[in-house]
Amino acid sequence: MKNTLLITTIYEESFIDGKISQIKQKFDMPVFYNELKSYIIHVSMIKSINQSIGFIYFQNGSILELNTPSARKLLAYFKEKGGL
Repeated sequence: MKNTLLITTIYEESFIDGKISQIKQKFDMPVFYNELKSYIIHVSMIKSINQSIGFIYFQNGSILELNTPSARKLLAYFKEKGGL
């Protein structure tokens, strides 16, 4: 399963073949946060961030568990942009 990516949307989860670096190039838009190694995050879908436990809560009720430094990095991005 090398180079297999899990894509999660509000509609479904599916697997695709490819590299995250190639996918990130396609999602190089302000609405997506691409600065984490393994994730592309649609920032307008985030409801809240708990940096102490590394949880990202989305508007659809799903939760993404990140390590604490990654959660802090994402939260810093929001503070810089004036969001959340």
